[in-house]
Amino acid sequence: MDDDSALKVQKNFICDHCYGAFRSSYHLKRHILTHTGEKPFACDACDMRFIQRYHLDRHKRVHSGEKPYQCDRCHQNFSRTDRLLRHRRLCTVGVTKEESQFSQETSAHPASWSPLQPSNNRLTV
Repeated sequence: MDDDSALKVQKNFICDHCYGAFRSSYHLKRHILTHTGEKPFACDACDMRFIQRYHLDRHKRVHSGEKPYQCDRCHQNFSRTDRLLRHRRLCTVGVTKEESQFSQETSAHPASWSPLQPSNNRLTV
């Protein structure tokens, strides 16, 4: 057994609908919901339903107005990390012209993206 094979995750749980392979029965059961259309997590403020609790929790911010993610440049708040990241690529508050040009050149390449670093309800990239 070489080092590479030790890092591979076994995916022994197979979907009968599409033959997708999953590493646990939990992941398989969650996947099967995409075939059945079942959405067990319901919003108590509207008629929206979700396959995963995470998606329900994220959706609830629409009703609560909670925006826990903040741009470290302009301090604008966002309810979702993907919205913050989209904004962050365009935000130039406090950025020099050279930094802005470098950012535009490298942000188009996923290999140049840094992982998110949560810090005091702010995400920095």
